[in-house]
Amino acid sequence: MLQHALALVLAGEIYVPRIAIRRVLTKSPVSRSDGLDGLPEDNPLRQLTPRQLSTLSLIVGGSSNKEIARSLNLLESTVKAHVKAILRKLSASNRTQAALIAADLGWPRPSRLSAQ
Repeated sequence: MLQHALALVLAGEIYVPRIAIRRVLTKSPVSRSDGLDGLPEDNPLRQLTPRQLSTLSLIVGGSSNKEIARSLNLLESTVKAHVKAILRKLSASNRTQAALIAADLGWPRPSRLSAQ
């Protein structure tokens, strides 16, 4: 494992321990328990992956791709791929429309306590 980490760093890449990756992947701004579980099976929001849900949550919050990439520790190109998949799954033509469609489909609203 140390050899792998060293080889990555020497190649100009970034080494991130697996435990850190697991923490990032399991930490999501929106989870199924935040209200998506109660949605009908045919609701397009239920078709989104956990990472797409995290990305959509940040889109709804007004974040740019660069900000989303920083927040989720992803490459901006990866964020763009997630955004493209979200737009396709929600039949939206742009980010604003995706946020509006998500709201219409029952996207969980932030509670007053978390907004303060």
